[in-house]
Amino acid sequence: MQRNGFPSVAVICAVAAILTTACGTSEGYRDEKTEWGYTGEIGPDNWGSLATEFELCDQGMRQSPIDVAGASGVYSPPVIARYGQSKLVVMNKGGSAKVIANGYLSVDGKRFELLQLHFHGPSEHAADGTLYDMEVHFVHRSDDGQFAVLGAFMRKGAENSALAHILEYVPTVAGDKAKVPDVTINPSDLLPSSGAGHTYAGSLTTPPCSQGLTWYVLSEPVEVSEAQIAAFRSLFGANARPVQPTNDRTIQSIRFIKDSGISS
Repeated sequence: MQRNGFPSVAVICAVAAILTTACGTSEGYRDEKTEWGYTGEIGPDNWGSLATEFELCDQGMRQSPIDVAGASGVYSPPVIARYGQSKLVVMNKGGSAKVIANGYLSVDGKRFELLQLHFHGPSEHAADGTLYDMEVHFVHRSDDGQFAVLGAFMRKGAENSALAHILEYVPTVAGDKAKVPDVTINPSDLLPSSGAGHTYAGSLTTPPCSQGLTWYVLSEPVEVSEAQIAAFRSLFGANARPVQPTNDRTIQSIRFIKDSGISS
């Protein structure tokens, strides 16, 4: 497992597995045979010692999330999110609500297909020391196995229509999935308008904390209602990993463009 540069095939497989199969238990969340969570002895401070395959959670030098302050330069190619209307498919994955939707991220002509999106509360990334009420992560993978994650902050304000549908239909039992063919959502509604953000080299924010992911964290937060924040918290509790050291990584500014013109 590499700690710098692109991930090995083993890392790609590990990332793909954790992004699609993690499920919940009565005390925490399970990655194959190892239980982990956000509090106590199975909380983030102890993830690296819970299993050999979790060692990067303690030892990795490119861990996520981070505070995205202090960008050193501009990443020239725009980051373009192209999502459209999708029939609602939502799963209770134990640690969060996971939504399957169509769309892709385009970066410098390279296409990253949307695998899923999920939520954390409070936010995992910070901006100049500030945490937000929630954060949504859009997880993508390219044809050559590279991962790109788009993160958007969420703060208390007006109700978000897309999140309203997700919270209405997410199953209450970990591992259950709901397909709602007569309800559609546009993932773009969970994103701010086109604007700015930051990019850096990072990792999964959950065990096994595999590295080799590229993060794009948007600066402008979207609004969600106080009731929606409370509803998410009642279902999943607090599910945010604390901010990790930046170490020697470069944080660059990006230009973000939202294009919601595709259809399901």
